[in-house]
Amino acid sequence: MEASLERDVSWDVSLYMPDGDISFQANVSTSDNLYTDQRLVLTSVLPEKATVKLTTRQLSTHQACQYTCLARSVSTAGFVTSMEDRVTVTYRAPLLADIIPILQEDHRLLREISGLDIQNVTDELSQSDESLKSELSYLSGDVEAMRGDLANTKEDLEDNERRLNETREYLSGTQAQLGEVAYKLEDTRWELNETREELMDTQLELEDLKHQYCVDSSPCGGLTLTDTHTAVVQVKGQGVEVMCDTDTDGGRWVVIQRRVNGNVSFYQDWEAYKQGFGELSGDFWLGLETVHQLTTGDDYYEMRFDFTYDNTSYYAQYDTAAVMSESEEFTLYMDSYQGNAGDDMDYQNGWAFTTYDRDNSRNGDCTSRGFGISGFWFNNCFYVNLNGNWGSGSFSAGVNWFSVTGLYNSATFTEMKIRRKC
Repeated sequence: MEASLERDVSWDVSLYMPDGDISFQANVSTSDNLYTDQRLVLTSVLPEKATVKLTTRQLSTHQACQYTCLARSVSTAGFVTSMEDRVTVTYRAPLLADIIPILQEDHRLLREISGLDIQNVTDELSQSDESLKSELSYLSGDVEAMRGDLANTKEDLEDNERRLNETREYLSGTQAQLGEVAYKLEDTRWELNETREELMDTQLELEDLKHQYCVDSSPCGGLTLTDTHTAVVQVKGQGVEVMCDTDTDGGRWVVIQRRVNGNVSFYQDWEAYKQGFGELSGDFWLGLETVHQLTTGDDYYEMRFDFTYDNTSYYAQYDTAAVMSESEEFTLYMDSYQGNAGDDMDYQNGWAFTTYDRDNSRNGDCTSRGFGISGFWFNNCFYVNLNGNWGSGSFSAGVNWFSVTGLYNSATFTEMKIRRKC
């Protein structure tokens, strides 16, 4: 370990390290308890040693004393090296030999000052003064300009503040107006709601009136259970007497076919089925032309089939029904079945009317084959024929509804009817 006194107290410490890495600790202590501590972990550049320099603070008079340096290192392999050294620092009064160099330096500086040209210095100072005055004058002009700009800015700010206040007053007035408008709009909204409710009530009343008018103006409309069951309806401007069913499902039904005792034969030709036959007081067929005129106008009609078999009543009702014109072979269209008889008429839906002298069935041979020797809407041939031979027990010859009677038995009462939809 080496120690030397410079401006600071310092030591250059060299420690041998056998394996490269060491943990190094060095402490510097003094007799007046001044203390410097530095802890380092070093990696040597050379494999055998590393150098660390510890330096104390700047010395002053009262720091003159004895300093001690303790150094200790521990390698990663556990090898320990320690060293200790001391140095004494003293303070003494300056000697004449110390003061003479300082006085010589001061004398040199005085000689340099005495050699200066006073007039030149004065002139330089005067020029500097003029330059400063000029610069101050220039700066004074800038300050005045800035004062003018500040005054203009102040005026602009005051003008803007005035405009802002005017805008606030305008907005305040506008807000009040908007409040009045909102109040009026709320009143208008309430009035509109009341008007809408009144219109809805009026619409309901109109619907009721429309429905009542439809009911009253319908064929068989306006009749009650105590009224007569016959009425006169207008077809092509001419009155046609019909039978009305005022009881079934709310009434208003126009009966287009009725069989109660078999007194009228339904083995009729095309023209008879077109015009109608029988008596309204017994068995009858209203006529295809009348049914066509009623069901294909501006109004919609529904159709219902009622029959009795084995002392049990059955029905099939269709929400919409229409019979086309003679040029379309009086084709029947129906939709939306409900009832307890079974939707057997679906098989014949959309098919033309057939009589023994005008066979419009699918193959044109239903009547020639002896099936349904009467007039009805046939496909190939049928599941329903309410115009068959009364009371017949022969195959496909009687008054049949296949799902109920089969094709060997006959119903004992039938009615077909139409009603205007309201």
